Amino acid sequence: MKTKVLLVAIGILATALVAYSQPHNIKREKERDDPRIQKSVREAKEKKHNKVVLAASGQGAAMVLGIDQALQEHVAVIVTPIGHVAKVDRLGESIYSWYKFTVLESLCRPVPGGVVPEDVPSSLLPVRPGEVLAILPGGVLDVDGVRVEELVTGLPFFEDGKQYLLFLSFLGPRSFADRAFGKLTLGTVGVFSIAEDRLLPAAKGRNPLSVDLRDRFDSSLRVLRSYASANCAHLKHAVNTANGENK
Repeated sequence: MKTKVLLVAIGILATALVAYSQPHNIKREKERDDPRIQKSVREAKEKKHNKVVLAASGQGAAMVLGIDQALQEHVAVIVTPIGHVAKVDRLGESIYSWYKFTVLESLCRPVPGGVVPEDVPSSLLPVRPGEVLAILPGGVLDVDGVRVEELVTGLPFFEDGKQYLLFLSFLGPRSFADRAFGKLTLGTVGVFSIAEDRLLPAAKGRNPLSVDLRDRFDSSLRVLRSYASANCAHLKHAVNTANGENK
């Protein structure tokens, strides 16, 4: 009799333990499936940390063989930042930033127009003539009281008052001028800070674009500007010819 009572008690206890553990297991499984940003914030709060630094999500960047191809396929602009807003992407996996720049100069082709996307932060609107929007990977924002930084190696935090040379892509699904904002498809390779006349590459290590700028143009903005001015028509013709052949 005692044995039966003991077995019943053990069965009830086991059932209770299973019932208790199931929601906890489901919770743990759900937490494992949480988006990266949410998971990182939760883990930081559990450790009583108020800051978390994430490596940028792997994003392949386009490549160019030198300045001619860069000028053909991208809009080269000298800009100074006006403002920016960081956001979490739709999947919750990474941070990206909307930037608004004043365009001081376009070296070859003008900045195209187009329809401004609906998800542009209102604080960056309106976009006036002589201004451009760009969407760049990484950024810093506050998520549930935790400072989250997603850093792209070599990509600067664009400082007010400083000037930068950017190679931006405006290529949309239909035409070159399909988008009203630029993307940094070359990654950090397409970013140069300007110190007086010097073009200082943001990308670490050797790459064809920065090597070409150094070897052919002595990393000089003045020399590059002169070259672009003299060869812009030829470069545009090369692009138009290539596009015609690809149709």
